[in-house]
Amino acid sequence: MRSSHLPFKISSLLISFILLFSAQNIFAQPTWKSTFENNPNLVTKLVPKNDSTFFGFCHYSKFFQKSTDGGVSWNTVIGFDSNYTILDGSFINQNIGWIIGYNWDTYLGVVFKTTNGGTNWIKQSVSNQYSTGRAVYFLNENTGWLGLQNSAGGILLATTDGGQNWSKSVFSGVWGISRIKFLDNDNGWILGFNHFLNKTTNGGINWIPITINNVPYSYNSDNDFFPIDMDSGFALVTSFNTGLQTSSIMKTSNGGNNWNLMFSYTDNLTSNSRGFDKINFINSQTGYINGEFNFLFKTTNGGFNWNQVNTNCPLLVSSLLFLNETNIIAGGGPTQAGSGARYNMIIKSTNSGINWSIKDHNWYLNFSDVYFKDLQNGLAVADTGYIFKTTNGGTNWNKLFKNSSIGIRNFNYIDENILCGIGSGGKIYRTTNFGNDWNQVQPSSIQGINDLKIVNSEIGFASGSNGVALKTSDGGQNWFNLAVPIASDYSCTGIDFINENTGWVIANKVGGAPPFFYQYYQKIIKTTNGGNEWSVVMDNTNATTVFSKLKFSDANNGYLINYNSIAKTTDAGATWNSLGSNSNINYSTIKALNPNVWLAGGKETVNGNYRGAIYKTTNAGLSWNMQFSENGTSVYGSGVNSLFKLDSMNVWFCGDMNAIFKSTNGGNVFVSQISSIVPEGFSLKQNFPNPFNPTTKINFDLKNAAFAMLRVYDITGREVRTLVYEKLTAGSYSYDFNAIELPSGVYFYQLQADGFVETKKMILLK
Repeated sequence: MRSSHLPFKISSLLISFILLFSAQNIFAQPTWKSTFENNPNLVTKLVPKNDSTFFGFCHYSKFFQKSTDGGVSWNTVIGFDSNYTILDGSFINQNIGWIIGYNWDTYLGVVFKTTNGGTNWIKQSVSNQYSTGRAVYFLNENTGWLGLQNSAGGILLATTDGGQNWSKSVFSGVWGISRIKFLDNDNGWILGFNHFLNKTTNGGINWIPITINNVPYSYNSDNDFFPIDMDSGFALVTSFNTGLQTSSIMKTSNGGNNWNLMFSYTDNLTSNSRGFDKINFINSQTGYINGEFNFLFKTTNGGFNWNQVNTNCPLLVSSLLFLNETNIIAGGGPTQAGSGARYNMIIKSTNSGINWSIKDHNWYLNFSDVYFKDLQNGLAVADTGYIFKTTNGGTNWNKLFKNSSIGIRNFNYIDENILCGIGSGGKIYRTTNFGNDWNQVQPSSIQGINDLKIVNSEIGFASGSNGVALKTSDGGQNWFNLAVPIASDYSCTGIDFINENTGWVIANKVGGAPPFFYQYYQKIIKTTNGGNEWSVVMDNTNATTVFSKLKFSDANNGYLINYNSIAKTTDAGATWNSLGSNSNINYSTIKALNPNVWLAGGKETVNGNYRGAIYKTTNAGLSWNMQFSENGTSVYGSGVNSLFKLDSMNVWFCGDMNAIFKSTNGGNVFVSQISSIVPEGFSLKQNFPNPFNPTTKINFDLKNAAFAMLRVYDITGREVRTLVYEKLTAGSYSYDFNAIELPSGVYFYQLQADGFVETKKMILLK
């Protein structure tokens, strides 16, 4: 970075503007940011804090989502690393909030607090006798309530010091408090199971039971409650009668003493019963009710009339957030009737719910291969047909295209722009422009290719099903069959060459007859003249497992991997010695950094969940040490799918759940490489931590290439530091600001790029 001494003076008017603007700070981006908008967790609640900042709480996970651009894009914040179910959350501003749920293992209720917009969470102390925290509501930084349950019934906890201490109220016969809504310090409502609705007018000291009358049938559950004020409000109830489900909207105008039926909807329980789930009012006249399976009703006259919105919403809606009457954000998951499939999706409507914008939702992408031709330029492919490119060493990734019919899953480098890859159906594809376009090149009669090895700019080999081995002599443009001593009932699962002459193929089949129903057969063949002639170096007709991949570092030393074990040869494949098995890891890839140093990656099982792991040997396989393990675990199964070595020090791996990591020290330490695709706009993020001493991180986004200036000013408007003064490509950037020589105080940082100007405040405390 170059420093700048251009004159700049912030006027008193500008300082006033900055101070005003700083009150609307958006919280800092996390170190790990989801590449895409989604994770495989059901969004159960959405919370707005202003026109641009929203929070999403994800059921059955540790994930917490946020948007700082009005719901256009969402980032995932991983706030804690234990197994929790989060059921509710409450934020008083963009930074301070609480979430509540329970621990999967103990079923005890848990409460967490954040003071930096969800980046970090502090567990607050509540009695371990309470199970399943269901509701939380805070009026301000000090005053709040929690809804839980235990064997005695529903538990309501109240605090006046931000959660340091809690007072308790017990409601016997109530199976948990599910909703808490306060209008001010004194007036509030709580909703629970077993037809439980209470209100207070003295801050929870006393509670008045409310009975909902005039329901069409004897109702079974209270779904939701929305107070307009202490006199008027709406309740959703569900009734069941002779195979039918009736959802009703009830209204009170006298504080709950009497209720009037405003609307009801009945459907057959044998079909996909939809029912009412949540009710929200934008103002005194306009309100919405949502339910499952594209279910949305609207009123424009204070609840007297309700009309179903003919919506194209593709969601099993769990939560709605209303920016105004026309702009709505929905959280939930796509579903087919009766399938039960639920995945996370956050979408937006700009015409009162009639139509919904759906971005390219892919949940978590599973990256199958990564390749770098140098330290800056690389490609990554996902199993959904996506291909991404980076030109800045993995800091940013641009989506080239999505083609599920091609579906490139791994590739080999030929020269600077030419690569060959295996795609959908086991076909070989070739690109001459570094991944922008791909053409099928293998004979159409041959498919089911399993592995590929490019030796140089002309020579390459491939192995596949039905005992097939192929070779190219023209850089992958044409491929021809090799005559290999492998029967057609074998699958050639792996191939490796150390030069254009010497290579190996491993083939497997599963067969057998009673009593040997699962008998494994393995063959390894070797060539020393480029595939013209082959010799069988191993023929095992009584194998105990199937080895899928083999890799050699030289003419004698190589490794085999299968799901749980690694085997090694020192005599060119004639004999193999097991290095032991580990039932807790499934190996998927192995790479030699040199003859003695190898990395093996796969999927490690921990307490029934999966996480990616990499093991390293520095003594040619005599011992292996774990070099990398994901911090969190996931029932959805993250893992390491492929390793790529540029040189002995620069190594990448990719895997499931958006994972691309890089090591610059030979695999000793891996750091996350995956970043957002090209941003949709310019933005300057709130620094983190804030306040700080003496270092903090500043992140910003550029939607296109631009000359960017990132500068720091003191409270008087004097420039104290220039962090960025150069042309940058489109992408997301992160800079560390070290203020060790500066005194404590308030500072401002400003981003200017392509007409975009934004300023934020930060505080240095020493």
